[in-house]
Amino acid sequence: MRFLIVSLALVLTAGGLYAAVYGGNALLDLFSALSDSEQRFVSGGLAAFSALVLALGGWLRSRKAAAEE
Repeated sequence: MRFLIVSLALVLTAGGLYAAVYGGNALLDLFSALSDSEQRFVSGGLAAFSALVLALGGWLRSRKAAAEE
């Protein structure tokens, strides 16, 4: 069972690296095709989404800490 878990972790890591490299290049090509105002809009949206995800993570962590007390 341990071998299966380690194998799955390695496959997921390799797949994630592949997606990050080749998917990142494809997204960069799409992003480069946008106008300057569209690029600013997308960048702002990604920044807002990142802040939302971080805030959600902090909220969940504080709920978990409160539940453990």
